This record gives sequence, structure tokens and C-alpha cells, in this order.
Amino acid sequence: MKLLKKAHKADPGDKSVRVNLAALYHNDALKKGQAGDHKSEIREFNKALALDPSNAEIKTALALAYNDYAVKLGKKGDSEQQITYLTKAAKLAPTNEIIKQNLRRAKESAPKKKAKSDAGSKKKRGKSKKSAAKKK
Repeated sequence: MKLLKKAHKADPGDKSVRVNLAALYHNDALKKGQAGDHKSEIREFNKALALDPSNAEIKTALALAYNDYAVKLGKKGDSEQQITYLTKAAKLAPTNEIIKQNLRRAKESAPKKKAKSDAGSKKKRGKSKKSAAKKK
């Protein structure tokens, strides 16, 4: 890998060097994913994709890595990040039914953000009216 990195640094436009270096990053990513290190797996797939952006295999693998990491986050209760990663996965692999299903489930089970209560809004409006009356 060191030689390919040097070759890429010397000639970033060399397609064969980019494709081969991307393949090495792809393989490293797979190993990291198998070990359960999804953050590193995603980082390596992103490096591979940056070098070979039209490679459908890398895009699909990255989408699955995002999916796996999102599932892990969901189990830890981090639904916001889970949805973020599943959304990224869905953009890379829009026809993948498992990713779409996981995203749908994550959105359905995510805690709803609390909206301002009507009572709180009424209190604010009431204060405004009282303040205006005092000024007159």
C-alpha cells in the first residue's frame, strides 16, 4: 500500500493507481467491518470511494457499512445518529430494501421531538398583553 500511496501522490491522475489503491482500501474496510469496527470500516470505504467514485461495488459496500453502524447505534439508543447513517446508506443504495426498511423503522421508533406546548405559548402571549396594558 505504501508504494501505491507514493505513486498516487506522485501522479494523482493515474487511473490504474487510483483503482488499485481504492481496492486496497476496500479490502481493509472489509476486514475492519468483519472485526466490528464500523467507524474505521466507513472511513476506509470513503477513502476508496474518493479514489474510484464510479465504483458501484464500493458504493454498495459503504451503504451496507452505514447500515450496520446505524443498527449498532440504534441498539445503543442513539436514534438520531441511527437515522443519519441510514439516510446516508439509502442515498448510496436507494433500491436496497433492507436499508429502506431499517430507515422506516428507525424513524417510526425515534422519540418525537418535543414541540412547545400550547400552554407555554399562551402564557407568553398573556404576558405580552399584560405588558402592553401596563405601558398604556
